[in-house]
Amino acid sequence: MFDEKERALILTYQPRILMDRLDPFPVRLIGCTVFSEPGMSPSFSRLELDPKALGARYIIEYAYYFDYDIQHLYDLEHIWVMVAEDGHVTECWSSYHG
Repeated sequence: MFDEKERALILTYQPRILMDRLDPFPVRLIGCTVFSEPGMSPSFSRLELDPKALGARYIIEYAYYFDYDIQHLYDLEHIWVMVAEDGHVTECWSSYHG
């Protein structure tokens, strides 16, 4: 569970995901991890995130679970948001398949 500060941070910087109305695979669940210190992603193997090394205060990882399984890891995608000391988003990147 998140404390009040982490919850506010996650909600403040949450990405806006635009889906096509005909997309057959809806987002079912979103998991989040807030990195203020170096650490390994809990859901993206071999990815270590270090906010301080990148000049950030936080890196927030959003993991999106899509409700389908085609016997591959295509059902989980990620968006990372890097937040500077002054609260501005300095970078954002994502995973994708296709």
